[in-house]
Amino acid sequence: MTLTLVLIALLVACALNAIGDVVLLWGARETNWQPGIEALAKTPEPYVVFGSMLGLLTIPVWFLIAPYLAQVPGLAGRVAFFSYLTYVAGVFAFHLCYAFVGVGVQASEALKAKFAPLVQAIAGYSFLAAMVFTVAMIVSGASKSVQAEWYHHATLPLFTIILFQMVLGQVLKGVPYYWVASGTVAMAAFFIGFIDLVRRNPDLGGG
Repeated sequence: MTLTLVLIALLVACALNAIGDVVLLWGARETNWQPGIEALAKTPEPYVVFGSMLGLLTIPVWFLIAPYLAQVPGLAGRVAFFSYLTYVAGVFAFHLCYAFVGVGVQASEALKAKFAPLVQAIAGYSFLAAMVFTVAMIVSGASKSVQAEWYHHATLPLFTIILFQMVLGQVLKGVPYYWVASGTVAMAAFFIGFIDLVRRNPDLGGG
């Protein structure tokens, strides 16, 4: 598969996942557009099932860049490879968890408080993995293991999550469902930057 096709597949997967996120948290319209268990509790159960299933079907496509990451040399490259796999697995687990939580809170409002720590733990786990991956890729660039420009670093997951989810998520919090889909928007930005990095480094398999 060419890099262009890989990028197209990744962006299509992101678009579908964003749609799934909106459907999964359809109830955000009743929580001032803020996602979370409160929004999940106000989402009809068929929406929860469809949205979470769409996420579970599209997120594995994100593993398409794993073969290129496996070619990044050195210890930092190994850390980048495994932390990226961990991050995607965490996002997958998050959607799976939301599927069960969404169905559960439909049956009992009392379950919201019990499920909240689990959801927060998985989200924190994924963010930590994204941070480790970002640091490892920066180290790989700084050591010249890969030839990276400043914008390749700027589009690493930690920075795109901060920009698109945390910063713009607050600036655009009045925009319907932006915050809900902002994490996937952040990943789309990362994929665009990463595929360009692979193009500039034939040793990663893009030549």
